[in-house]
Amino acid sequence: ARREYLKDYLGWLWPERWAVAVIFVLAISTAGLEMIEPLFMRFITDRVLLDTAAATPDRLRLLNLAGGAFLAVITLSAALNVTRDYRQRLVNTRVMLSLRRSLFERLLRLPLATLWDMKTGGILSRLSGDVDSTTGLLQMAIVSPSISVIRLVVAVIVLFALNWQIALVALAVIPGAV
Repeated sequence: ARREYLKDYLGWLWPERWAVAVIFVLAISTAGLEMIEPLFMRFITDRVLLDTAAATPDRLRLLNLAGGAFLAVITLSAALNVTRDYRQRLVNTRVMLSLRRSLFERLLRLPLATLWDMKTGGILSRLSGDVDSTTGLLQMAIVSPSISVIRLVVAVIVLFALNWQIALVALAVIPGAV
């Protein structure tokens, strides 16, 4: 029953469900890697640069190791982001063509009098302009809000893990910021 509801409600997106799932996985992976980046800065500052008890060669080795890992994370994050953008453009294009095709088929079934009233410009506007406006719908309505909520939840969990008092203050501030 739930599956049929999703097919009816998201029928235009249902054929692309696996591609959308891949986009979600890539977006979540990118968001996770981007959330790790500040931890590298914290480690480099607290454990390497400010650690005067360690010997200088050990600190330099640790700095190079942390810097290399940080560079690898940034590179991987950028590669995942580019891959996600590419896959999302492909899905947007396929969805847009599918919507155009279904709209065109419906226009073909309309009575001739209705088509005559719409004129050529109206028909072309429906086929191109109206469908083109749905191009970024997947990103704006589904992917971005979901990833933002996941990021917020992860950030709150990390805050509670680091310091519960700061987390409570942040939770008090979040509704006002939203």
